[in-house]
Amino acid sequence: MKKLLLPILATLPLTAIASEAQAQSIHLSPDVKIGAFNGAGVQLGVADALGMDAVYVSYARKYYDTDRYDETIDSYRLGLQHMFGDRENYGLQAEIGLANYRGEKRINSELLNRSANGLSISAGYVYMLNPSFGLRTGFDYDVFGASNTFISMGSHFSLSFGVVGRF
Repeated sequence: MKKLLLPILATLPLTAIASEAQAQSIHLSPDVKIGAFNGAGVQLGVADALGMDAVYVSYARKYYDTDRYDETIDSYRLGLQHMFGDRENYGLQAEIGLANYRGEKRINSELLNRSANGLSISAGYVYMLNPSFGLRTGFDYDVFGASNTFISMGSHFSLSFGVVGRF
């Protein structure tokens, strides 16, 4: 199901956006994730589409690796950005999608595996320094069933810091 859903999620917003006749620019925003799990992510989409300042798909990978644990969270989200102010130089982003958890726990010579799918949400604040370049900060929140992961309470929170480019 995941293999079928991911390509549909990735192409759906871009297909809808491509049908608009006006010329748009590309929205590209890489970031780093900081928290118990560290990692990186990227947003890729179209600016000035569907009545929003940006419509994009987002992918992030966060990991936690020690001698005892090896865990990874991949998130796949659809996001929107809306700008405010007289010059429209600050704005908000909202994303929702799916997260996939994979974890291994080593106890002596025994290896335990767990995996889970869950909900992934993200929100962010954007400040555009000029029409082509801006800064972004926000948070990611992934929720899984507590019994399906090695994460306490089955949820994970991380901060993100990145840049926004419009080409």
